[in-house]
Parts: sequence; C-alpha cells; structure tokens
Amino acid sequence: MVFRGPCCFRQGMMACSCMQASAPVGAGGDPACTVCDHAFSIHDTPSLPTTAAAPPSSGIDVVPQDESFATIARGASERNTIPPDISSNEVAKYLHLEPRTTLLETVVALLERTGVVQLRGTPASGKTSVMDLLYHYLRLQGNQVHLLSRYPKGATKPWFDQLKELMPDAHTDVLCTPAYILFDEGQTSYADAAFWNEAIKGVLENFKKRPQSIKFVFACCYGSSADLGNDECALTPFTLPENCIVGLRPSAFVSVGMFFSQEEFMSWGMKKTTAIPASISNEALDMLFKFSEGHIGLATALIENFLESHHCKTIVRNGKEIQSASLEHFLFNRDGLVNVIKSCAAYRGFPHSTFRDPDVRNVLIKVAIEGFAQLEDTNPEALRKCYVKGYLHAVVKDGDSIVYTYPTEVHRWFAAITVVPHLTGPFPFKSVRECVLTGLKSFCGNALRRESKTPEAAYGAELHRTIYKVTRARIIPTPEFSSKELGGQRIDFVIPGVHWGIELLRDGTQLQEHYDRFVGEGRYTSFNFREWVVVDFRTSRPAKSLPTCPNVLFVIFDPGFFTCVVLDNMLKDVVSEFALLS
Repeated sequence: MVFRGPCCFRQGMMACSCMQASAPVGAGGDPACTVCDHAFSIHDTPSLPTTAAAPPSSGIDVVPQDESFATIARGASERNTIPPDISSNEVAKYLHLEPRTTLLETVVALLERTGVVQLRGTPASGKTSVMDLLYHYLRLQGNQVHLLSRYPKGATKPWFDQLKELMPDAHTDVLCTPAYILFDEGQTSYADAAFWNEAIKGVLENFKKRPQSIKFVFACCYGSSADLGNDECALTPFTLPENCIVGLRPSAFVSVGMFFSQEEFMSWGMKKTTAIPASISNEALDMLFKFSEGHIGLATALIENFLESHHCKTIVRNGKEIQSASLEHFLFNRDGLVNVIKSCAAYRGFPHSTFRDPDVRNVLIKVAIEGFAQLEDTNPEALRKCYVKGYLHAVVKDGDSIVYTYPTEVHRWFAAITVVPHLTGPFPFKSVRECVLTGLKSFCGNALRRESKTPEAAYGAELHRTIYKVTRARIIPTPEFSSKELGGQRIDFVIPGVHWGIELLRDGTQLQEHYDRFVGEGRYTSFNFREWVVVDFRTSRPAKSLPTCPNVLFVIFDPGFFTCVVLDNMLKDVVSEFALLS
C-alpha cells in the first residue's frame, strides 16, 4: 500500500474527514483512496510506497517524498464525479455553492488583460469555494486547468521544472503554455521569491506580447507588501498592480468583490431556507445581508443557527413566513451572537481575547474604537501581525490613503466585546440623552462636509463614531444604519447593556412615524427599551414644537457645518451653540 496524509477535498463549507489516504501499490494513474474514495493526489503529505507486510511493531514506514506542483494538484476527484458536459450553474448546484457567475466572469476578464489575479480575503470569506467554481468554469470552456490546494512545501525542483512535470506537453518556454494554474492558500507561495520574481513578474511584464500564455490565480489570506514591509512568508515579494486584485468588496479598479452581492445573497438565502422547507420574507433576507455585509462565512453561520433555533422551528411548524422582527431579536442578542461566532468556521477570522502581545492588542483596540488604523499612527510591526493574521484588511480611503479595518461591523463589534478592556464601575452615562449629547460634542465638521456620503449617512456615521468611542464600543449599529437611504424600517442604534435605543432622521422627515415606533403597538416596543431617543438632524430650525414627543432632540447645524445647537421638543436650548471639531 501507499499512503498520504489528510484529504484536501472540500464541498462548500464541508471538508472530507479522511485523515490518511491509502491505495494499492502499482495501481497506476491517480487511484481512489480506499478510505474516502477521493483521488489519491488531493491528499496532503505524500509518501513513497511501503508494503503492508512490514512488521507490526515498526508501524507504517512513511518515507517523505519531495513535494511539487504535480504531487499536490487537486481537482481530480471533482473531474471524476462531475459529468464533463454540464453547465457552470449545474456544477455549482452539484457542489452546493452559489454560482458566483459575475465574479467568475470578472476574474477571467482580468486574466485576459493581465495574466495574474489575486483573490484577497480574510478567513472564511469564500476563497476556496470560488476557486472550486473557477476551476470548473475554466475546465468547461475547454481549457487546461490545474488546481493546487497550496504551494508545495520544501520543493527541491525549481518552479519551471515543476510546471513541466505538471504539464508534460508544455512549451520549451513553459510560460508560453496556454494553461491556467490556480493556487488555493496562495499566500503559501510567497516564500518562493524566485517563483514570484521570475514566473509571476515575467507573466505580468510580457503578457501583452503573448496573451495566449500561462495564467495564474492565487486565493490569498494576505495582501500587498506595499505598506507593511517585506516578509517573505506573509506578504507578496513585490506589489501587484491594483487591477490584478479582487478584494472583499468592489474597488475603483475591479467591479466585484469576494463578498456576496445583494442579488447573490438573496438567491443563496432563498435556497438555504427553502431546503428546510421554510418561507422567509425579502425584508428579513435583506436585513441579514446588511448585517453580515455579504461575508460568506458569517452569513452562513447566522442563517444556519437561526434556522436551527427553537423560535424559527416554531414559525416553520405553524406554516408562517419568517419576518425581519424574528431576526432582529436573534441578531441583537449579545450573548447569543457571541456564541454563534465562537462556534462557527468563520471564527478563525475574528480577534480572540488571548493575545499576549500588548502592541497587537492596542492596534485591535484602536481599530475597534476608531474604525481604522494607518501605518503612520500605530506600531507598524503590530499592525502587520494583525493584517497577516487576517483580522484586519487594507482599503483605500478618500481615494489615496490606505487604512486597515475589520472586514465587517460585526467583526469590529466582536473585537470590542472580546479585546477592548471592559469599563470598570457603572455605565458612564445616566441616560441615553446624556450619552447622545456627549457624542454630539465630538462631531467633526469636515466629516459632515464630505461629498462622498449622503447627509443622513454622514450624520449616522459621526454619531456612531463618537458614541462608539465614549461607550467603549457598547453600541451596536443595526443593518439600517449602513443603508438608511435604501428606506429600511429598523432602529439605527442599540446599546444592549443598558437597553437603550437611538433613532436618527433628517429634516423632520416622517418624524411622528419614527417616534410612534417606540410607543403603543410600535415595532420597536418588542425590544423593551428602558430609554430611547429620536434625533432629528437639521440645517434649519423646526417650524413648531412637539409637546407630545418629549423624547425628541433637534440637532441644528449651520449650512457650512461649523457650529451646532441642540433643542428639545419644545424648542428650548439643551446645548447652546458650540463649534464642531475640524
């Protein structure tokens, strides 16, 4: 028998449980594993043949074999089990994955222009699933495609010899061979500087002269070395052009991201729920999409745990449709949400409370409270560690500067819960009004003047930033906060520790309707808030007082956003005019 290590086959979020492959000696070709029936080649840690007649006392004599592209190329089992003539959508259904057609088409279009594409994402952002889909998408178009589960460990052969072994029919100049080489866990290739500086740079520099040549795709947890210095094991040996990089979200250079688009999410969510079978409203799915921001690992954990909850099963048993109100209580249950995250596959991408390095903790705390960090205002080595671990990712802010943030607001909130030191003593504010007024006094006029945001989004972002800081991240933004202009129907902010709610609006639009959500049979009454406030941001004084609405605050800015005054429902000064921060 011959033996190898754990099986690398995955189907969506599921991985094969085979921990050691075995196959008969001399079987030839790529035999099936006798344990799991997957192809022998997609099992890790290959070994030379050993005989089953070895003395029992000596155990299995596994002799290490040099790894190479050919020995760890995977995809054979998918080739054997998926019919060769079915469509890409049928492949996705077979693999229990969303087709991601727009993403695949974009990646292929980028390859036709550059020859190299990096799919960059934090852990559990769907990279492996996309690589599986891309492999079949390219294969079904008649291309030569090779999918490798990672870069070979300690290979003794140079990269060009490995490519020739992988492709026996390769051209003399192997980079002229028309083929696609896909590396899952592509960051494992960064240690081979010769491969990057010769093969990858060679493709990028000469692709326009030979567009039919070899093309490379890397699915990587880590990204460019542009800002954080060169670490051969964690960052690319040289900086890739921006039009080669597909990040978590669409960018100025690439129109798609690794996260689900809203359309993809709605399709995926419907399939998830109808499999139960259950019926879910579009509003509820939209809420889940905005809460997860399309993060595939997080969304999967949320929807699967909700569908398994007693409350959801009761709804399904009674033949009712799942509404957003049911999801609200599931998503904004702090302890429940923490438990869901800690028990899901996406947890490896969330900051843990076990950090011993104080500089790393300080970076994570800073980003949790302030929303982002930059290289010049923090410890570079600590920031690099956070980035390499996949806890933070890089985004371009205001068109030029690079900042490092959490992948989603849920990641940021979780970091605040687990990493930010807990406040000692009682909550620092006696009322929700006092909390809001304290936040308003730290508003930044420049932030409100930015044309990149709608006025309402700018007001919400500033209030979130300032209250987040003064409460040490006790506040949770609901999905409506990030997309208020889409016309949502959910409360903007919740401070769960003290059971406070905050609703925002602009220029008195539907003020009474917003107010009534907190009283009588209003939709927010199910939250059982101890205190709540409706904040009306304006650039002009309201025309009349509201004697029946004592929980209203009018926040009035001058047209240039240099000063502010706060009035109560009777139009009396709560805070006299003050200057906004610049």
